[in-house]
Amino acid sequence: MKVYILGGNNPYNTTKKLLDKMNFSLSNKKVFIKTNVHPNKTVSTDVNVIRAILEKLKDCDIIIGGNVGITGRPFKINNYYGLKEEFGVKLLDLDKDDIVIKKVRDPIRYKEFPVAKSSVDADYVINVAKLKIHSHAKVTMCLKNLFGCIPGRIRLTIRPFINDAIHDYMQIFRSDLNIIDGIIGNQNDEGIPHPVRSNIMIGGYDAICVDVVGTKCMGVDPEEVEYLKLLNYDSRKIEVIGEKIEDVLRCYSRRKLPMTYIRCFVEDCLRLAIRLNLLSKRHN
Repeated sequence: MKVYILGGNNPYNTTKKLLDKMNFSLSNKKVFIKTNVHPNKTVSTDVNVIRAILEKLKDCDIIIGGNVGITGRPFKINNYYGLKEEFGVKLLDLDKDDIVIKKVRDPIRYKEFPVAKSSVDADYVINVAKLKIHSHAKVTMCLKNLFGCIPGRIRLTIRPFINDAIHDYMQIFRSDLNIIDGIIGNQNDEGIPHPVRSNIMIGGYDAICVDVVGTKCMGVDPEEVEYLKLLNYDSRKIEVIGEKIEDVLRCYSRRKLPMTYIRCFVEDCLRLAIRLNLLSKRHN
């Protein structure tokens, strides 16, 4: 499978050149774009990457989905409302979408998942992730980005078993075009800004292959990433086109920070509260 790496320091221009190199264009489709938005721009997919992609979509019905919390501020902070006005796209908080239950064919842990309806109803799915280290999964890019299509409360209970979950939900989700915004990546933690300027965009049509290349570009051995091993990444033959991995490699720090431990403690408390609430409902 071909994976493209393009160097550059401008998210919009570099994405345009990447898509041209991939000969990508799409017309007359129902398109779902899964982006990665966060209250901090540093750890979010740059909105200009999405803009460059939208310019390649002709006469398409487009939904851009993200997890924006109670306030919806991540879309506003990252200037996504400008895309809504410019291209007429729909912005969707995936935690407020209709839910459908999808069965897993060959599960390790999860026999089914509740998922956002828009994420599985589209003709074509574009997965636009950020190049980041992750405190639980070691790395987070396209495969982990789709985790946001599962409702928030369920995501919280699944998080300790994220590697099994990724293996299982990738039997449900499609991911037709996969882009990693690595102009400015993030090390140490997925939610706390510690930027690294990698000046690359990575793209391809196979999410596993794209994530393997992204993992290597951060100086992480794919053998250390459990979900990649569960998905048999080493059975895929990858042809890298464009920049060489060794020329763009930056060794991202994976050191957990004090705030990471605090956040994990808070999440553990919330998980316990959810379990107790479920037990209480069963007894009643």
